[in-house]
Amino acid sequence: MTWVLFDYGGVVSHPPADEDLALLAAAADAPITALMDVYWAWRRAYDLAELDAPGYWRQVGHGLGRDYSDTEIASSSGWTGRHGCGCRPEP
Repeated sequence: MTWVLFDYGGVVSHPPADEDLALLAAAADAPITALMDVYWAWRRAYDLAELDAPGYWRQVGHGLGRDYSDTEIASSSGWTGRHGCGCRPEP
């Protein structure tokens, strides 16, 4: 069975908080606005599994003019999980 979840109304999750964006930008060594442009440019390919986490962060890095090391990329897979989804708790 395949499921597709559309969360147009922000019922399941909400955008990252400003504090989370600041942490993500600091970890990526980039200004928030520049990071968000590149982050979202490649996010669809990542969400469709056209890119794995290392491939996604390499593309993000290239878009920022950076070449993240394998160590940085290995730690970056947690960036998306921690900062990419503010899941709403059950009531």
